[in-house]
Amino acid sequence: MKHDVQHRQDWFAQIVDERVVPLLQRAADQATQHGSTAECLKKTDEIGPAAELIISPPGLPARAQPPRLTIRPAPGGQRPLSIDIAGTFPNAGIEGGFGAEIEYDSVYPDQLDEQILRFLTLALGE
Repeated sequence: MKHDVQHRQDWFAQIVDERVVPLLQRAADQATQHGSTAECLKKTDEIGPAAELIISPPGLPARAQPPRLTIRPAPGGQRPLSIDIAGTFPNAGIEGGFGAEIEYDSVYPDQLDEQILRFLTLALGE
């Protein structure tokens, strides 16, 4: 099991710069064009390597956690990527206000575009 986790982390390290970060940067650029601020970054934490997209839509309430998409190697199973979505999203609350969302999923690399577009729609409230 430990070998599988290390293998996934090594594989992710290879694709993060050539595939994952460019997709997230394009999504950040789209969010900026819609009046949001956005940040795309790579990080390594206690769980391991990850790439993140953080979007702050206009009107986000003070102290609310901005929408955050985190992509990292999945810890196991057939699907190699873990997708975590968390934060406060427009139109997720009562009567079109802001509301909190948390979602976790594992996906195949060819599903990454779809997941990023779904997150972008949630984060921008469209």
